Amino acid sequence: MAAPTGTRIAIARSRARRLGLAAVAAALALEAASALVCRDADTANLLLSLAFLLIPLAPALVALATPNPLCAVAGAATVAGWIAYASQVECGAAAQTATAATVYYAVWFYGFLSAAAATLLAAPLLRVLGIRVAVPARPLAGRDGP
Repeated sequence: MAAPTGTRIAIARSRARRLGLAAVAAALALEAASALVCRDADTANLLLSLAFLLIPLAPALVALATPNPLCAVAGAATVAGWIAYASQVECGAAAQTATAATVYYAVWFYGFLSAAAATLLAAPLLRVLGIRVAVPARPLAGRDGP
């Protein structure tokens, strides 16, 4: 099922990379807000919790270096969903149980798996939707630019 030819959307690679970086930053900001509100984290614990998220965000970070950096948005969005779930468990009524202490294992394990799957499936989905990342034009060797 291909997209109609009139609905093609081309996004510059630099803009796609910025969108991917913004999605990763949004996931990290969500974790920072959760750490500050729910756990009253100090600076060391905040940095540790952000470093902890580099494992599940690894597929999104790798996708930033690929020809289609928009795939990083899908990977970061799935991790953000797991962070929101962990925040709800940690800050909600279940905070009194042992579940709150172990919920971030789900973020680490399932977040990585879902980010990897979403990152890999984003490229074909974007292709079907008619969204592509434009390759910047390179000047020919030996020709002077304008």
